[in-house]
Amino acid sequence: MRLLFLFSLATLGIGLPGYSQKVKYKELFVLLQAQNYKDAEPYLRKYLQDNDDNANAYLYMGRIFAEKSARADVLRETAQLASMADSALLYYELCRQNMDEKELRRNDDYYQEFNRRDIKTGEFGIKLSDVLLAIEKRSKEIKDRKEQALRLRQQLSNTEAAYVKAAGYFQAIQNGYAGEKEFYLRADESAVRTLDRIVECMDSVQMFFSAYKATTQQIGKTGYNHIIDARQIKNFKADGQSTTDFIDDDLKLWDYKSWAQEAKRIVETEVKPLREKLIGFDSDINNLRKKVLKDSVSVAAELGQITDKLKVNPIEKFDTKPMPLQLFKMKIAEVAYISEEVTNKKLRDSSDLIIRVQALRQEMVALSRLDSLANVMDAVDLDQEALNHQYFVTSAYGTTLVLKSMIRSLKDFADREKATKEKHLAREINALNWLVVDKDSVPLTAVNRPLAYQPLLVQPDEYTVGLKYGADSLATGYFYTITRTRKPDVRAVFPVDKVSFKKRDLPVIKCFTAKDAGSLVYYALIYSQSMVANKFPATVAKIYRSDGLSWANNYKFELAPSEILYSAETGELTIKTTSPSGDTKLVIIDKSGKMR
Repeated sequence: MRLLFLFSLATLGIGLPGYSQKVKYKELFVLLQAQNYKDAEPYLRKYLQDNDDNANAYLYMGRIFAEKSARADVLRETAQLASMADSALLYYELCRQNMDEKELRRNDDYYQEFNRRDIKTGEFGIKLSDVLLAIEKRSKEIKDRKEQALRLRQQLSNTEAAYVKAAGYFQAIQNGYAGEKEFYLRADESAVRTLDRIVECMDSVQMFFSAYKATTQQIGKTGYNHIIDARQIKNFKADGQSTTDFIDDDLKLWDYKSWAQEAKRIVETEVKPLREKLIGFDSDINNLRKKVLKDSVSVAAELGQITDKLKVNPIEKFDTKPMPLQLFKMKIAEVAYISEEVTNKKLRDSSDLIIRVQALRQEMVALSRLDSLANVMDAVDLDQEALNHQYFVTSAYGTTLVLKSMIRSLKDFADREKATKEKHLAREINALNWLVVDKDSVPLTAVNRPLAYQPLLVQPDEYTVGLKYGADSLATGYFYTITRTRKPDVRAVFPVDKVSFKKRDLPVIKCFTAKDAGSLVYYALIYSQSMVANKFPATVAKIYRSDGLSWANNYKFELAPSEILYSAETGELTIKTTSPSGDTKLVIIDKSGKMR
């Protein structure tokens, strides 16, 4: 086709788009007949500027605009579709006005598509009536599609307008209240009437959309298959605000109607019965608090029952954070903390340090919850909340000032308790990092200050190995088991290579340990990474759980120790030594400490 176009351009004498030569219709017709409208259109326009009596040129220009109209998007380009359709109808009309028998006889080659066999004579020919009928039929089709497209677009616009109106009513409610709870608790007859208007608008949305779908069936293929996807409004302040592109097939519309119907039901049937329930809950919590303070017994089970009731309280259906329920949670947290203290009294006196820490942490969890809820309540705008729950505040506390004073007192109590408990817990946690050996404290973690005890290895909750330095900076090895009381049940102090393990050499002193499966026999190997006389100095100690230190010997290894393994069957200790190049050598020490 492109070759044909180039050939035709050559025939027409046209070289560039900015040509000035006269267009010859006979050659241009080759492109039009081939329906190469894209390339032919600019030349046809040029031709019609100079020739206003060529019916066939008008016919093809009408076809070009008809094709453009047919390609236009019925919704996104409705105006362009109608404009192109009007242009097509105009050119078809100009064609009709210039169409006569003379035109057909003179230019019959241009109208061969209308060549038909005459039923009476059996001869082929082109009839003026056939041409005019075809133009009339095509014009009607274009006009009908144009009107259907305009109607289709209007029906979708009506659908959108009704939806936008419903959204406006909803957003007026949404913006008129600080939250869903304010709307439900303060809703008056005016608000109920607005809910009714939302329902009416959404009914109109459905009506207009049904008409739109019916027109879609009439117009045929449109390239669209609109389906309404109704989205439920769950979050009063966040949902219902997003806009919708009604051109999209998947119409994600907020279901304002269902929300409005449900909101009206809640306002009329659930708000009033709520008030007495709130007062009853507050009274139950007050009674439990009196009981735990008077009888020093835990009331955790009773608190659980109240908490379960609050979970299904109807207030949560329209208020995610109602002030009375927040208040109840804070008061329940206080009673729960007091109950936790009563329960943990014996645990806090235990000699087991871990149990004491666990007890304090449990109390801190309860206290932190109380402190958190007290802070939440302290930040609540009680003046506004009192407007929502005036009946509750007046019946249970008398005035808003009394309620504020109670909340402030509870927050101060939580602050004081938290500060005291945090200090106590910090002391107990710090105690976990030390062993108590007679009157000494042995660190289980690295410390940034000079100490007599320097841990080389700490196996959490099992044992620690290190060096103790005297005033002369000379070392003695130690091995202690780590117990829950932080008082070792296995102790061993043993001599080491004092020359090689001086305090200044600590950065190059390392340790390996091994034990049997039942933790009855322990081995500790302490060595220096600095060689002495081309060998690595080391001390190995054997400790029994039952008898303590068995023996401790000093050794010199040709290669640096990299791993130790104990065999309970042979009683031998295997020391794997490794060179920088990766060569290894095994050193065996028997159960009496002899090396081979």
